[in-house]
Amino acid sequence: MAINNWGLLSQADEDALHNVARLLSVEARPFQRVSGRLLKSDAFANGRLVQLPSPPPDASAAEEAAAARAIERDQQDHKIQVWRNDLMNELDLLDYTILRFELTTESNHDERARYAREKTAITEKQERVKENIEKLRVDLEQTKETLAVRKTYDELTEKITNSKMLKPRDEQALAHAKLDEEIAELEQEVQTAKDTWNERRVQFYRIEEEAREMLRMIKDEKEEAERKEGMMKDRDDEGDGEGSTTRGDVSHVGTPRPDGGLTPIHISQSADTSNTLKVPHDRLAPLSRDASVAPSPAASAGVDDAEMGEAGENGGDTQADHSSGPEEGEDVEEGEDDEQSGDRGGETPRDMDDP
Repeated sequence: MAINNWGLLSQADEDALHNVARLLSVEARPFQRVSGRLLKSDAFANGRLVQLPSPPPDASAAEEAAAARAIERDQQDHKIQVWRNDLMNELDLLDYTILRFELTTESNHDERARYAREKTAITEKQERVKENIEKLRVDLEQTKETLAVRKTYDELTEKITNSKMLKPRDEQALAHAKLDEEIAELEQEVQTAKDTWNERRVQFYRIEEEAREMLRMIKDEKEEAERKEGMMKDRDDEGDGEGSTTRGDVSHVGTPRPDGGLTPIHISQSADTSNTLKVPHDRLAPLSRDASVAPSPAASAGVDDAEMGEAGENGGDTQADHSSGPEEGEDVEEGEDDEQSGDRGGETPRDMDDP
């Protein structure tokens, strides 16, 4: 249902509502009677006195005329008094009507003010009711959602409680305790595996660093040996070029032989360098055992180098008889060369891969 918006009327419309033409016949009658008495053409004709005739008549006629005029004057006075009384009554009625209109107008103004106050109060109450309705609507929606969730929970609870596979609480507690123990054991195993892998990682890094260090040492020794070998060859070439016969046969101590892969060493250095051909076992044992479980070829390489070292010592003894003696500084260089070659042959780990 549509709500009509009844606004306030303008002042002209308000005055038109109280127009005389719109009044009832009972309300308009006092105005009409007063206006009728005052606006008639003969309204004041009865109110004027009759004048005496002139010239006066004779005595008999004068007496009769005087008597007639007295009677007529009394009648006119009575009529004038009646007309005056009627006019005053009409004016009093008009005054009462006007007073009643004023009181009605004041009452209407009071009613309008009261209506405006009541309208404001009703409007405020309407706004509060609307807000309350909106709030209640939101609460209703939330309550419906909560009710739907609770119904779902009730259905699930009913299914769970009515299930034949449901076990007692004691059995469920025992099963939960067992699962907790298994979880703790698995966590302990995981932690142990982590610790093991961390230790293996640290060992692998240590082995890798040791291998790199050994490779660097081997590389440096090899370069040093090649450098010294080149220097020895240069000196031998210079000695051959001079054609000196004072020394007899040329020394072949620093010259490598084609039938052997190891450089011969001097007799004076055989005792000192025999100990340097072998690598300490405390250095190779943890590396070869921790790095790989396969048989390492380092042992066979070490045996071959040892055999070559012994052959070099024997060759050095036989050559010492034919040589006239080493030159100055030759023993030190050849000893260092043999020591480095021995270290290189004994310390080369074949069982470790270069990272």
